[in-house]
Parts: sequence; structure tokens; C-alpha cells
Amino acid sequence: MFVPENQVSAYKQFNTCEIVGVPLEFDGITKTRNWILKYTNEDVLFVDDDVRECGYFSYGDRINLKDGQYSFLWESEFEKIFEVCKGMGFKIWGAESGGSKFSHHPLMPFSFASTINGSMMGIVNDGEFYFDEQFPVKEDYEIMLRHYKQKGGILKVRYFYWRNFHWGNEGGCVNYRTDKMEENAIDLLEARYPAMVRRNERKNKHSILITWD
Repeated sequence: MFVPENQVSAYKQFNTCEIVGVPLEFDGITKTRNWILKYTNEDVLFVDDDVRECGYFSYGDRINLKDGQYSFLWESEFEKIFEVCKGMGFKIWGAESGGSKFSHHPLMPFSFASTINGSMMGIVNDGEFYFDEQFPVKEDYEIMLRHYKQKGGILKVRYFYWRNFHWGNEGGCVNYRTDKMEENAIDLLEARYPAMVRRNERKNKHSILITWD
């Protein structure tokens, strides 16, 4: 598990796995992600820790695992998805981040042209894909779109989900994100992927729409 080096002791109180501290000089989420990818030669799963709700879908029902009534073998599922990802020739996969029942269909557990983000993003860590450090934010969208253009698809898991608070929580990315930083990142995404990215005027000003063509 990778955490900021000044939080290693706190995480060790609640976890028995190896805790690796990321040097604080690697400020910002993009540089941090790349440091982790270069530190290890194992596949990496990035998961936001400000979890609002997580779980899986079963016959149209959304099962929330945070209430403690159910169990789900997350680690074994992650291992399976990495194998599926590699078998398809993909290097990046992600999960449903909205948790909407309408995003899931029991006969379609995967999608190959759907948006994923850094809330839960697995990367086959063979040195082919790193995050673009021109993007201090929206770096997850950029690597997703780049992967789609190069590999012809993206692997999104639709039978489990991971929802986060994001802007509602203090700490982490929220502490350094600014409206100007978000605007600049969206401008750069639109310039780099003009046929695929546009602003979503019906949502908040930091939201974008992806066109899969």
C-alpha cells in the first residue's frame, strides 16, 4: 500500500500489509501516481480513500458493502480483472464510479467504451503507460483517452462500483485544486482530443463529456 510518507504510521495501525511512503517532494496526484508506477514492477491499482459507498450489483439491486451486512472478495476480483485486461490486450481498467442502477446490466458486466477515472483504476505496470505530468488534474481522463486511442478500447467493470466524496472532503487533491487548474486541464484535453471531449454544461463547471467514436 502506498501512502504519503508522513502518514505511514497512521496507516500501519490499521493494516498488516507493507506500507510504502511516497516522498512528499512528489507533490500532486499525477507525480505521485508516476512515482508509484516506477517504484514497483507489479501491477498497480489506484483507489481513492475518501470512500462514500462501495459494493456490487446483484439482479438489479445495489449492495452497499459499507453497511457491513455483506462480503465481497475484492482482492480476488481485482486479480481476475487484471487477467481479463491482459487477455484483451488492454493495459488499463476501471470500475463504475457513480453507483447508479442504470449503469449496470446483469448480462453486460463489462463495457469497452465507457468512462473510468482514478477513483478506481488498475494499470498493467509494464512501462507502457504513465500519467502525463502536463495534467496536474484530469490526469486520469487523459490516460484513459490515450489508452482508448492506442488500444481501441477501455475495460470498465460494471458489476461493482466505488463512489467517493471528491470535492466534499478536505485533504488530498482538494487542497491544491483550483478552478483555473481544472479549466486549463479541460482546455488541454479538448485540444488534444477534439472529437472526444466537450464540456458538460448541464453539470458542474469541472465536468466533461466523452464521445466514444
